[in-house]
Amino acid sequence: MLANLEELLLNVRDSRSRVFIKDAIECYNVGAYRASVVSTWVAVVYDLIHKFRELEAVGNDEAKTIVARFEEIRRHEDISGSLDYERKILKVDRDRFELLSPDTYRDLERLQQDRNRCVHPTMQATNEPFVATAELARYHIRSALEDLLTLPAIMGARAESLVWDSIVAPYLPFSAEEARDYLKTGPLGRAHPTLVRRIVLRLYSEIVRGNGSRQQSYRMMKALSAVLLLYRSETESLFRDDVNKMISSETTERLETVVAVAVRIPETWANLSTVNQRKLQRYLSTSSEDVFKRLASICLESIPYSDVAKRRLSSVDDETIAFLTDDFIVEDAVIDQAVARYAASKSFAQTRRLSATVLDPVVPYIDGSRLKILLQAFIDNDQISETREAAYLYQRIIDESSVAIEDIHQELLEFSQYINNKGEIGKRLQGLKDLVDAKLTSFNSVPF
Repeated sequence: MLANLEELLLNVRDSRSRVFIKDAIECYNVGAYRASVVSTWVAVVYDLIHKFRELEAVGNDEAKTIVARFEEIRRHEDISGSLDYERKILKVDRDRFELLSPDTYRDLERLQQDRNRCVHPTMQATNEPFVATAELARYHIRSALEDLLTLPAIMGARAESLVWDSIVAPYLPFSAEEARDYLKTGPLGRAHPTLVRRIVLRLYSEIVRGNGSRQQSYRMMKALSAVLLLYRSETESLFRDDVNKMISSETTERLETVVAVAVRIPETWANLSTVNQRKLQRYLSTSSEDVFKRLASICLESIPYSDVAKRRLSSVDDETIAFLTDDFIVEDAVIDQAVARYAASKSFAQTRRLSATVLDPVVPYIDGSRLKILLQAFIDNDQISETREAAYLYQRIIDESSVAIEDIHQELLEFSQYINNKGEIGKRLQGLKDLVDAKLTSFNSVPF
């Protein structure tokens, strides 16, 4: 039944504590639950003393005083002093070192009380001695192993400081997986849930509030992803509770970062309340054009936001579409919107402007379906066909296109015929017509 806890024995840091917690497990297995509780408490006392010694070794003056007092008691065989030292050991840690989280302190305080009930002739009622149940013994063994015996001697505030120093250091890996492995070697490797909670909430708060450079925010986002990989179940409950509360109270100015975090760290969105999910989607659909420019690329490829972002694309101005086409990777929805905007051009001036700012940047992405739209737009919209810039741009599009001729054969025939029927204007488009005819001739000369 305690097989998984027996595996933790290998990670118990103090050899004397390992002996006594092993005794506690063996007592539990044979039904000696009082003895199990007593041995668990002895293991805890030895472990705390061992941790005080570790702190003394790194120069902690408080720990040096506490260890010296313990050595004095032992040297003089001071029974009364020994009992007093044991009785106060949890409070000494709470008041001076903070090795234990508040929850762990309460659990170990209960263990101390139950240990006293097990060894002293106290009565719950007349002729009824204290009964240590299997559940009680198992609970104390698990708490001692998971929350104390297998953890290093790092004080609460000190542990958080060490983790934070690792996060803000310039050598934190940029990959979430590599960052996880890196952070696992420090206090976060076997961190208490309280420490995990403090780090996650601090990271999230720092990211959303924009405290630091863009590079620092990116590093913190990777660190947050790494902690989520390390402690998925613990952090999911954090997002469901604490982060939801934070988002509910966030100002509009900070929602841009909240949306970005929910895209880059999927666990955020998955654990948001329905109310907060709708709040972020509504923000994306009503935010300023400048905000939308910054968010569109990441939101268009994110399932929770993609539909909202696509709908928003249809209402933004041409300048925003131009901004989004000038990116290293242009999203399909942006390319489709660029083609549609160009095809619906309402003036020569608009055609010239869209040719340079909207359509030209997406030429490499024009596939068969988009090329068909553009060819038909040239025929239907004289604000395009009668603009010199359009003729040059179409020449480039058709010349560089990798679309198979058989897929657009009929459209090219109609395009060539249209130019042929344009009279004087058609003469200005002769170079474009020659290119189209050459494509058609090349296709017709291929033997089938």
